[in-house]
Amino acid sequence: MASEEDPEVLRARVEAHLAAGEHHLAWAEIIRSLRGEPSTAACALASDLASRLDPAAADLTPMRVALLGSFTLEPLAPLVLARALRSQLLLSLYVGGFNTWRQEALDPASGLRRFRPDAVFLAIRGEDLCPALLDRYLELSEAEVAGQIADLIGQIEGFIRSLREWSDARLIVPTFPVPPAPALGILDHQVSQGQTAAFRQANAALHDLAKRSRDVWLLDAEHLMAAVGTWRSRDNRLWGLAGLPLSGVALHALAEEYVTYLRAFAGLARKVLVLDLDNTLWGGVVGEDGPAGIQLGPDYPGSAYVEFQQVILGLQRRGVVLALNSHNNEADVLEVLETHPAMLLRRHHFAAVRINWQDKVCNMLELSEELGLGVGSFVYLDDSQVECERMWQALPRVWTVHLDPEPTERADLLRRLSLFDTLAFSAEDRRRGEMYQQEGARKRLFTTAQSPEDFYRSLQMELSIQRVDATTLARAAQLSQRTNQFNLTTRRYSEADLARLLESPTHEVYCLRVRDRFGDSGVVGLLITVFDGMRATIDTFLLSCRVLGRTVEDAALTFLLHRARKLGATEMIGLFRPTAKNAPAADFYARSGFEPVGDRDGESLWRLPAPPSGRPFPDWFTVHLPEGT
Repeated sequence: MASEEDPEVLRARVEAHLAAGEHHLAWAEIIRSLRGEPSTAACALASDLASRLDPAAADLTPMRVALLGSFTLEPLAPLVLARALRSQLLLSLYVGGFNTWRQEALDPASGLRRFRPDAVFLAIRGEDLCPALLDRYLELSEAEVAGQIADLIGQIEGFIRSLREWSDARLIVPTFPVPPAPALGILDHQVSQGQTAAFRQANAALHDLAKRSRDVWLLDAEHLMAAVGTWRSRDNRLWGLAGLPLSGVALHALAEEYVTYLRAFAGLARKVLVLDLDNTLWGGVVGEDGPAGIQLGPDYPGSAYVEFQQVILGLQRRGVVLALNSHNNEADVLEVLETHPAMLLRRHHFAAVRINWQDKVCNMLELSEELGLGVGSFVYLDDSQVECERMWQALPRVWTVHLDPEPTERADLLRRLSLFDTLAFSAEDRRRGEMYQQEGARKRLFTTAQSPEDFYRSLQMELSIQRVDATTLARAAQLSQRTNQFNLTTRRYSEADLARLLESPTHEVYCLRVRDRFGDSGVVGLLITVFDGMRATIDTFLLSCRVLGRTVEDAALTFLLHRARKLGATEMIGLFRPTAKNAPAADFYARSGFEPVGDRDGESLWRLPAPPSGRPFPDWFTVHLPEGT
């Protein structure tokens, strides 16, 4: 919490907003108190206040999350809940008892089963599951070590098997860190039978188990401990007193790691990095120092800004969209971007720019409109405390970061920022910035068209509908995990999930690729249909926001209807699950001729009695269909 924030004053403001039904303003008050690196006390207060928020009224994504483990986890809960709240997630948490993780999955009457989680985090340690591997390693024979490793993996595999008998929840399992003081000391790393090698084998077996299990994800516990500091992450006194082996700093780090996974699961990873310029991308003020006088180059402090730009460029290459929001003279900035010899980021790296003297909040809203992305997907970096405070107050959904005055700290700050982490990486990610620049050209064309139909025809669009295969599997999974606006059911599928559906005789899985006169938008849609006798049910229908407003959804539905008729279906069922983000898709089935037929498990059902045989594709598309369809 900010040091000047009085808890009772904060509580009073939040209570006032809640009493007025202003849940979105109550949420904003809470998350402003968590900016920076929140304390344990701030997280506890935020967790308490958040318990009264309504997710729909506050425009938050609800999620049911269980924490299970081999040690005490209650102190972790408010840290996870508060940090998730900053990412627009409102969690319902279930915390299992001390070392009851196996029983929770096995017992038909367990609290975990009644809770029905969306995600389960296992907080387990190798020394709790197989203490001999830690305490008596030198007493064990090679065969006994192998047996211990098999037992360790077997316990986790048994838990997965029990969980999957009744739940499709995503499961996150930690790897096993190598002991910080291995049994043979410095010799341990030199021999093939050392304790270090045994833990490497255990982790290799764990990776294999996750790979062949459904929706199991690994958390790199060794990397996390190394980032905190191996010895700094331990609290032996707390372990003896309360069964909690982690220090306060380690608990916060673990909570942040958990939220990184939850953001990705919910499709809430940030997509846009918005940057200030002066004293952010370079040292000095270009309007005063001139392009040749700014600090940027091989010597300190210019070298620190070069390193910072290298990290930003790495994010851009993995699919983060870059934008500029700066108070400056545009001509001075463009000269630096295009001609400065030490500048790594050039004009073409930025999908949108606002370089002017307008209020930066207004600029941010214009960037959101131009890119077609909500400010909730934006991260903003600025060296000015005043500008950051303005953004925190006006646009709390923008994740605003006030940069450390010392430029050498900034590269590592950005490296630690996990807000952009996703569960897949595809060819489209490498071209995302270019694609958003192409979208700007389309919007300019739209302003000159006489009618929407003329605009569509002038785009010269090609729609390719393809069966998902090995070349498109990663992108298809990524779309299911990240697409929120035009996503009718928001089912989240991993690559392994989709691979299983591809083998199913009752499922058909297609992806959509769109290109036009401005370029290739890549794979932008995912369709999954389930066939059951004479009924075809649309399990998943989603489109990237990049192609909304071009009737791609109408052409895709036409394909599904033709395909259903060809396979003998007499009715098609569409499903819609409303979320805080998918309002743009809410009327899709109604305007497409479907009739409402009730609700089931939070989803509305829509029915088209018989797919019409003569329904044409929109004539402004050239459509390429899969072979055999």
